[in-house]
Amino acid sequence: MKKIIAFASLALLFSGAVSAQKATSGAITVEGQLSLWGPTQVVAPIIRGRYFITDDLAARLQLGFYSNNNTSNFTENPDGTGGTGSRERSNSMFDIRLGIEKHLSGTDKLSPYLGAEFMFGSGSASETWTNSNNGTSYTLNDRGSIDGAWSGGFLTYAPGTTIGFNVLVGADYYLVEKLYIGGEFGYGFMSNSGPDVTTELSVGGVTGKTVAPGGSSSGLGMYNTAGLRIGLKF
Repeated sequence: MKKIIAFASLALLFSGAVSAQKATSGAITVEGQLSLWGPTQVVAPIIRGRYFITDDLAARLQLGFYSNNNTSNFTENPDGTGGTGSRERSNSMFDIRLGIEKHLSGTDKLSPYLGAEFMFGSGSASETWTNSNNGTSYTLNDRGSIDGAWSGGFLTYAPGTTIGFNVLVGADYYLVEKLYIGGEFGYGFMSNSGPDVTTELSVGGVTGKTVAPGGSSSGLGMYNTAGLRIGLKF
């Protein structure tokens, strides 16, 4: 009986693959993406929707968001005794991308395309120290905060405001009628404007504040995250 069920399941999947048709006019697709560049990127959820205006022309909207909070604790003495201090860090980022795709002939199941997209993104970072003036060691009643950065530098996100434009090359392959996988690469221009970094310290009851002006950067490169896409057609 188990062999019969397994054979029937494979036959059903095969028949669906044979009859699978790529998206046509009026279709809507929704997909997620896994990065090819390493595990740190997978934690940033990316969802993309497309609407096929015609059989070979699709409008697309992509949204990405990431938020993280963590706390590190340390003690007055190396053996873990005495008073306790802490460093609380938070960061977030989001981006929105609007684009268009021109799908080429391909086959019934394979749909290669060329495209372009405009993106806007924003990120933030901050940290707060309690019973510490450096975020790593204990000093009673001292405190500090940083708005606009982390004291150890930036990680896998870019605080500030980012705008960019990418040209795209990709393809969808329909495994069954409503399910497809795909890949995509993009190359384009990106400009980032970093925020001012404000640091406040209270040491021995004396409080001071410094402000470091934000910087900016721009350039050409592969700024569209390449990855394996898994999607559904409606």
